[in-house]
Parts: sequence; structure tokens; C-alpha cells
Amino acid sequence: MTQPNRRTLKALQDLAAYNYVLLHKLLHGQTQTQWQLILGSASAPTRLEGRCLENTRWTQLIQLTWSVATEEAQPWLIDQQMLVRYYQDVHLAEVIAYQRQQVREGRYTYPNAQMYHPDEKRQINQLLREWLHEALQTGYPALSTPA
Repeated sequence: MTQPNRRTLKALQDLAAYNYVLLHKLLHGQTQTQWQLILGSASAPTRLEGRCLENTRWTQLIQLTWSVATEEAQPWLIDQQMLVRYYQDVHLAEVIAYQRQQVREGRYTYPNAQMYHPDEKRQINQLLREWLHEALQTGYPALSTPA
């Protein structure tokens, strides 16, 4: 294994560990399988919806969906969706799918057929980190849970 690959793996593990901490804070005390948070201001709220799709002894599969509520329909503004594997035994949380596309490789050759960036997995996990950080800073529970 070359030195750059070790750094890449270590960086991905560090990011997954940090995402675990953030997601753990967000889920702390959560007893429902579905929940909602409202983020940002009342004029342009963003809704974060979480849903536990699988729950085993050591892992959970969590679907996170971010949607922006606007008064006017914006065709270019689509909901963002991630599937996150939450490993309770090793304290890691990693994105396994983004926008219904599985992200499997730590590095991709470039160019490639899917046009993934060489560090696509790191970038998507970094996006999760930023979203979770924002949710913890500005989020508050919605008045009702989704049906």
C-alpha cells in the first residue's frame, strides 16, 4: 500500500468518526424511527427528515433528506438525499449512497463513466459533516413527525 492511500484511508476514517459524533448528538434520545428538524430562518426554512430504514444490534441504516421550502417552485432546487450507515460498534458513520447513487470506492480514476471526482467519497462524507454541523447549530424539532 502506498503512502497516499494510507493517508486517504485515515482521512476517511477520521471523517466517518467525526460524522458519527455529530449524528450521535443529533439522534441522542430519539425514540422514533422518523423525525424532522427545521433549519435556518422562518423565511427560507430547510427541512431535514431522518428515517431509520434498518436497525440491527450494531448498525443502523439512516435515510437523511434535506429539502428547502420556497414560496415559488424552483425546478433546479431538488431534495438532497443520503443513505448513511451508522456503525455503533466502531463509532463510525459513512455515506453509502447519495441521490440514490451508491458510492463504493475511496478513489476513482478520472475520467470515468459516472464522472465521479477522484475523491468523491470524501467529498460526500464532508457534505454530510457540514449538514450535520448545520443541523446541530440551527435546527429545532418540527411540530409534528412525518406520517
